Amino acid sequence: MFRFPLCDEVAAGAIAGFLSSMPMNAAMNVMNDLLADPTEKTPHRNLIDNAMDRAGVDASGDARQGASIAASLGYGTVAGALYFPLLRVFPAANVVGSPGVLAAKGASYGAAVWALSYFGLMPALRVCKHPEKASLRKHLISLLANLIWGSSLGVMAHKMLVYSP
Repeated sequence: MFRFPLCDEVAAGAIAGFLSSMPMNAAMNVMNDLLADPTEKTPHRNLIDNAMDRAGVDASGDARQGASIAASLGYGTVAGALYFPLLRVFPAANVVGSPGVLAAKGASYGAAVWALSYFGLMPALRVCKHPEKASLRKHLISLLANLIWGSSLGVMAHKMLVYSP
């Protein structure tokens, strides 16, 4: 793999992570509307509602929805910024190839982010239900959305580095 300055890699990952959060959120909303119980909220909205309730924040539904979108974009940005630095730790993952290879590598990262977030970080922070209490449908929606995020991240981040002036 080509080596770029770490600051360039972090910036490319952060930008790609932010941009990749948009199709991820769109896909999550569509899947939630089509596959989930109509009374259930998206996982991101559940996280924000739980966090706001725990903090004693009294906010309207629109404010909570806006906070949910902002939190998702922020989380995607931070997770994207960590993409290349983590690849440096795992040399076997430092393969460059076709967009399909880059998408697969990114999807693997997206699945890892999903697993660490929903089964580790979020329950530890007590901002979501324990994974055993969430429905299989919710897990699948979240996982598929994170695979979309990761695939997009993998392709965009690499392309930004290679084609940057």
